[in-house]
Amino acid sequence: MPVSKRDIKKVSVAIVLDGKYEKVKGQNGEELKYSPRSQKELADIKGIVARAVGIDEERGDKIEVLNVPFETENLADEKGLLDAADRKEMIYSFSKYGFYALMLVAIFFFIVKPLMGFLKTRADQAPLYQVKDVYMKGATQEAGPTAIENKQQAALNDVMRDKAVVGSIIKDWVKEGT
Repeated sequence: MPVSKRDIKKVSVAIVLDGKYEKVKGQNGEELKYSPRSQKELADIKGIVARAVGIDEERGDKIEVLNVPFETENLADEKGLLDAADRKEMIYSFSKYGFYALMLVAIFFFIVKPLMGFLKTRADQAPLYQVKDVYMKGATQEAGPTAIENKQQAALNDVMRDKAVVGSIIKDWVKEGT
């Protein structure tokens, strides 16, 4: 339901403005100095608000603009507390990401690197009996599978003559049997 001018009996508006603050070097470092707003500024603000609200002095409407300093004593303390909280949050954030990075490095050095070394030594110690294909120079398809098997057997016999190789093969067989 729209409100008409006849329905409004009286309007009262109060505006409280803070002044301006300037940083001044004082005894305790930088301090804030309060300076009040000028009468021209107060009159301009009063006029703007009066037009916005629709003040009618014939009806008895009143508008009051006051310049009052807001509390500034605790402002420096609050700023210090906010700075400390921001610093604490930043340290927490850095430490969290640092912990994650440290965990990744630890996983790499204590799990991945030893596992890769183990797999490499295991591949180097592969027993000779697992060799299935032997490349023979001058072998052709016409020679047939029996010729290839004979060459493989001859190569295996040459290896078996070496006592150290035979000993390592037997040790591997014993380890696999247990």
